[in-house]
Amino acid sequence: MKGILAEKARFPGILRYRVRDGVLRIGKIDPQLLSILKSRGLPVVVIGLHDLGSDVSSAGTNNLQGGYRATEYLLGLGHRRIGFLGGPSEDPADKKLLEGYRSALEDSVYITRKVW
Repeated sequence: MKGILAEKARFPGILRYRVRDGVLRIGKIDPQLLSILKSRGLPVVVIGLHDLGSDVSSAGTNNLQGGYRATEYLLGLGHRRIGFLGGPSEDPADKKLLEGYRSALEDSVYITRKVW
């Protein structure tokens, strides 16, 4: 809930000063914010979610593979202390990203640290 409230607090300023041509949102979008965007005629593309209505474009993702491949890429560059910064813990997309991240670390024989 905190994330949604913070997003709502930032939203008017972003629209007023920065967004003119469209909005790209990764993950969940608050229905009230989506309604405001649509009422202003801004095109919206949401990545990772579906069934938002026929007037909202969306693209599905494989978050498990994405988390894995991103972590694998960083490991391949020699990075070892790779943190995961996700959104709300109840977000299914973030759960899959975290699962992919952890899986890549385990497959590379590096130990996953629970807390940094």
